[in-house]
Amino acid sequence: MQRRNVSKEDVQRLGMSGNTFERQTAEDISSATQVHIELDGGPSGPTYIEFYSESDVYYFWDTSPTTANDTSEDLIWPSGNHQKVIPLGLVPDANVTNNKIYLHILQVTSVASKKFRYAIG
Repeated sequence: MQRRNVSKEDVQRLGMSGNTFERQTAEDISSATQVHIELDGGPSGPTYIEFYSESDVYYFWDTSPTTANDTSEDLIWPSGNHQKVIPLGLVPDANVTNNKIYLHILQVTSVASKKFRYAIG
């Protein structure tokens, strides 16, 4: 097996050490509101998102800020607390100049007064 040197930056990007979670403004997902959360996909960007959704949500990741959720195709996160790795493999892309990744979420069942609270790290 070949050994690979791992830099401090590699370790931090993997979230193993040195990363802290930063709380973000809660997003309103009430009544089928489409939400697009922008994340930095560059070398200093976050690697994890931790969130609490007050309702089940459809979700997907991509590099466009305005893509709409597709309720027949998207996966579903159940309500509750979750921690997920941000799919940094989406960038760099030949069509992406800003290295942004977007998490698109949409409430599964339209209910008023629901929030998507999250932190990134």
